Order: sequence, then C-alpha cells, then structure tokens
Amino acid sequence: MSSGAIAGGKELLVEKVTHILNPAGYFIPKIAVQKKSIKGASSNNTNNPFGDDTNEDGGDGEAEEETVLRSMEASDMMRILDFNNVPEPPADCPMLHCEYVNGKPTFPRRYVALRGGYLFYFDLADVSKNDDHLYRAAPLGVVPLTQTVVEFPPGGRRVFR
Repeated sequence: MSSGAIAGGKELLVEKVTHILNPAGYFIPKIAVQKKSIKGASSNNTNNPFGDDTNEDGGDGEAEEETVLRSMEASDMMRILDFNNVPEPPADCPMLHCEYVNGKPTFPRRYVALRGGYLFYFDLADVSKNDDHLYRAAPLGVVPLTQTVVEFPPGGRRVFR
C-alpha cells in the first residue's frame, strides 16, 4: 500500500493488504503494518531510506522489526496500489455475491472493487456515488485472487475457483 521513512528518525513503515479467515468462513481484509527501526546508526548516506550507512542486514545499527495487523478502514481503499505492468482494472460496480445463510446459498448485491490482487466487496449502503469519498465503511470482505482461475463456460457465465 504505502511506505515511507520518517524524517529525522530511523524508522520505515510499510503497509500491505492481507486477509484473515473469520469464524463464519469469510475472508476479512486487514492491513499488515510493518515497522522497521534502526538504532545506533550514523546518518551520512542518502541512498538508504533510513538516511544512514546501514546495510540491509543491519550494518552498524541494530535493526528491530515489528508487524501488527490493523482493521481496514474506508480511506485505505484509495491508497491500495495495483501491480506494475497490469491492465487497468474494470470499474467498480454492483455484482451478485454468493453468501451462505443457514447453510443455503443467497446472492445479495454487493458493490465490488478489484484492487491489488483482491476483489473487495461492500454493502451497497456503504457506497456513495455523490461524494468525493466513494466508500463510507470498510469492506465486508475480500476474495483473494492469488492462484485463482477464471473460466468462461458455455452460456457466458463467469466462474471463479
């Protein structure tokens, strides 16, 4: 999602989208925040994002790394970057999404967005067409698209596996 060095400090924050499986069996989007700190390094090399002469394995500073998961927020959607050298994703739009209620499949309309290797889906009430901020709430869930095959069977339906 984003990364950046904090001026004057020896700290780098990297955020990326990930997911967890909730007890109902749905994938919930999370943001993995990785914080890397360098202690005891000098500050005379401008090629390093930490502004020091520390190499990746720690160099003359002691590296500390911490990763925490936080809940995804509506504002995070605008910061998700897609992969380089891929075609422009399709426009966000309403779709039917299969969900199981009491063991039976239902297909409620959800607003979906393809970003960064995930298909995010939202409640229609959480999407605004007349506002600068399209999303007013975090996604209800995600469909991770790693190792996904899209088939076009006879009849034109699209099936995700």
